[in-house]
Amino acid sequence: MEYFLLLTLSTLATAKVGVQSSASRRILKGHKDVVFFNAGVFMVVAVLFLFKIIGCSTSVWIFASAFAFFTVAFQLFYTEALSIGNVSLTVMTVNLSMVIPVLVSYFYYDEELSVYRIIGIILTIVTIICVNDVNSGDKINKRWLIFTILASLSNGAIGVTQKIFNTSIYAVEREAFISSSYVFAFCLTLVIYFILRLSDKKREEGKATKFNPKIFIYIALVGGILALFQWLNNYALTIIDGTFFFPVYSGGSIILSSLVGVMIFKDKLTKKQLFGIILGVVAIVLMNF
Repeated sequence: MEYFLLLTLSTLATAKVGVQSSASRRILKGHKDVVFFNAGVFMVVAVLFLFKIIGCSTSVWIFASAFAFFTVAFQLFYTEALSIGNVSLTVMTVNLSMVIPVLVSYFYYDEELSVYRIIGIILTIVTIICVNDVNSGDKINKRWLIFTILASLSNGAIGVTQKIFNTSIYAVEREAFISSSYVFAFCLTLVIYFILRLSDKKREEGKATKFNPKIFIYIALVGGILALFQWLNNYALTIIDGTFFFPVYSGGSIILSSLVGVMIFKDKLTKKQLFGIILGVVAIVLMNF
């Protein structure tokens, strides 16, 4: 059951990255488009679980507000990074954030961290270093690097928030947590969107905003994938140790996303980066012992 959940989550995460990357490169033309796109995604997830909000605990709303803040930050930074840089490298750098919830799981929750898992985590970190091959002949885009680091830190904070919630007595209100989180995220993103819109009106003398109609198709796809991912993710964290869950999920996402980046987005990987992906496979195998 645990392996099936982890495989499903890695597949959903890869599908989300693929669709989101396509949207970032084809139809999102600026910061305002990015914010509007993410507001729509958050709204889809919130609506799909909206019926569960009624009667939920005040504590759930507190957890949800923290989760929403980090989620908005992550989605905005991640979308920007994907629109600028290599899909494979962006995903792999962001997955370095798995170290944060793993350390929290080990030190705070006293979850098992065997020798195999330690070696696996080290190999996963080496994998990320290898695939971010700065000697491949191309200079790293500083703007991409900043957005990617910020996305990674936000993603780590999301993992910690989910871990704390799913080990609390409020974990039974999983659907309410997901829905209220994305209600908060939608509202926050909407505020950011209108601030950007007002700013643009002042600079551009009130030009009307025009969206590519395809943006709504992408919003529906990403929102649906994210809703299913979050439900399964929160459930998985109630039955799988964080010291096992986060490294294996991250490693699986790295491998699948790399394949998508190469086959669909025509990302070019160096020998060092390919070696890193092989190390990622070895890391996952070790962490399963």
